[in-house]
Amino acid sequence: MKCEGKIALVTGCTSGIGKATMYKLLEEGAEVYMLVRNLKRGKKLAEATEEKYPGKVRGVLYFECDKLETIESSIKEAYEDAGRIDIFINNAIGGASAAKDNLTVTETSHETCMGLMESILGVSAECARVVIPLMIAGGGGSIVNVSSSTGVQPDVSRTYYGVAKAAVNMLTQQIAVQYGRQGIRCNAVLPGFTVSKATEKAMPKEFKEAWLKHTLIRRLGTPQDQANAIVFLASDEASWITGHLMEVCGGYGLAANMYGDIVEPPKV
Repeated sequence: MKCEGKIALVTGCTSGIGKATMYKLLEEGAEVYMLVRNLKRGKKLAEATEEKYPGKVRGVLYFECDKLETIESSIKEAYEDAGRIDIFINNAIGGASAAKDNLTVTETSHETCMGLMESILGVSAECARVVIPLMIAGGGGSIVNVSSSTGVQPDVSRTYYGVAKAAVNMLTQQIAVQYGRQGIRCNAVLPGFTVSKATEKAMPKEFKEAWLKHTLIRRLGTPQDQANAIVFLASDEASWITGHLMEVCGGYGLAANMYGDIVEPPKV
C-alpha cells in the first residue's frame, strides 16, 4: 500500500474531492484525521468507514476556514494525538467564492477580491504556517494543495478565483524551495471541471457539450480522478517530486479553442 502507516490530515473531506481523497488514503493504508466544518456530518462519515477500515479514522476535528484559530487548533490536536503528521491535504476553502459575485476585473468588487484571496490563499498559507514546523519536528512530510486549472488558464470570468489559485500554485513552489532540505515535499493538484454523478445528471446538455468540446479526453472529471493524483503525490511513490503543479483536467484548454471548435478529431 502506498501510504501504509502514514498519519494523514485532510481538510474539507465530507464531500467531493476531499471525501474521495480520504477514502483513497484509507484504501492505501493511511490513518486519517478529518478536519471538517460540519462535525455531525464528519462523524457520520467516519462511522461509515468503520466496517471496512476499523480504527483508521483517528479523529474528526473542527476546522472552519473563516475562523483561523480553528485551523491551528485542529492541526495541533491531531499532532498531539498522533505524535507526527506525515501527509497534509489542503482541500478546504472558505465561503467567499460565490460564482455570481466573482466576475470580470471591472465587475468584481474590492471586497469580493479580497475575500477570495483570504478564503483561498489565506487559508492555504495559515495551514502551511502551522503544519510545516510540526512536520519538520517529525522528520519531514508531504503537503498537497488542491488548487485549480483556473490558476494557470485565464478565463472570461471568475477572475479572482483564478488569481487566488495562481497564488496557491506559487505558495506551493515557495514551500518546496524553502523547506525541501528539511524533509518537506509540497505539490499541488490542479483540478479541471470535476463533478459527481448527480451534478452531471442535473447539468444542462448544452453546457456539458460546450465544455467537452474543449476537453481532449471526452468526459468530465470525477472526484476519484483528483483523489488518485492527490494520493500519488502525497505518497512515497512521489518521493522525488516536489514543487510540481499537476493539472488533472482531461487536457482541457491544451488545444487552441478556435481549432477545437472548427476541426474534427482525426478518424482512425
